[in-house]
Amino acid sequence: MRLGRAFVWHLASRGYHIGIHYNQSDAAARSLKAELERTFHGIQVALLGARFDAAFDAERFVQQAARQLPDLQLLVNSASLYIAGTVADSRLTDFSSQMLVNCFIPIELTRAWSRLSGDLQIINIIDNKIHFNQNTYCAYLLSKKALAEFTRMAALEYAPRLRINAIAPGVSLPAESRSNNYLQWRQAAIPMQRIGGSEPLLHGLDYLLDASFVCGQILTVDGGESLMQIGRNAVSYQDD
Repeated sequence: MRLGRAFVWHLASRGYHIGIHYNQSDAAARSLKAELERTFHGIQVALLGARFDAAFDAERFVQQAARQLPDLQLLVNSASLYIAGTVADSRLTDFSSQMLVNCFIPIELTRAWSRLSGDLQIINIIDNKIHFNQNTYCAYLLSKKALAEFTRMAALEYAPRLRINAIAPGVSLPAESRSNNYLQWRQAAIPMQRIGGSEPLLHGLDYLLDASFVCGQILTVDGGESLMQIGRNAVSYQDD
């Protein structure tokens, strides 16, 4: 939830009323609500508990948010299920669970969001892995690539009233379990030679929110990491 938390705080600082989705982390959501209300006077914060499974009712979820919060404008789809697994190792349940949370739920939320009134936006949080073919994250990567294509497709269908874009983060807030050696190894493959942190993503969020002529775009914020795969070619070939 660390990235989602960063987005929530930043949007509250911009004056947005906040709807916090949570599944099992009820206590953490309530704590975050209290912190936001203490920090940003006048901000309304709604807690929206829901399990993202096959029984999820996106229409009911969005209407619940609309009843509690005035002037809904922005939906950020940042929930994600991330399970490693190669093509050979992944089972049908791995594909279905990650496709459901990472792609199908955002699709359903988009359809429900589009029925609201007003000047609306959706920003999908994807992953810079969509620029690679990392078979070690087969099901996850397919779900995020599908979400990227859906972003473009839905942006075309729902414009101009509903503006849809996406952010594809690189190494921003790595898991606390990652070792220093691992982080140094990752940095070595990033042209900017550093881990991004949340600040570049918040700048990207601001840009998409304010750039009213940007529609259907995927903003990759990864220090250039996704540019690194150039492939083999005759010029770089060295004969032993």
